Amino acid sequence: MKRYAETLREYEADVEYVEHATDHSVLEACLERLQTSGCSTVCVSETHDYLLGRRLGRFCERFDLELNVLESPMFLNTNEVNRSYRDSKKRWVHGRLLQIPAPKARCPDG
Repeated sequence: MKRYAETLREYEADVEYVEHATDHSVLEACLERLQTSGCSTVCVSETHDYLLGRRLGRFCERFDLELNVLESPMFLNTNEVNRSYRDSKKRWVHGRLLQIPAPKARCPDG
């Protein structure tokens, strides 16, 4: 991530890299700072990480920030498609999830 931050700076982007800490929640501190600076909305890509998504929601609620979650281009399937697949199976294997037909998986035509 540090290298990515440096690359963005080379393109003259305004980047603040925040080191991970074990003695406090860096995410909570960043969101609190946004709220005290007058920010009212936080916009993120879908995390695809249940615990991180839960923390984001909890901290945004605590600091009265509106949380907008955008679909992530990282995966072909949406969370809803994955959830409906898992819910329809008693037991499922991740590899079979990749066999969902292309129209349901948002694959571009061609």
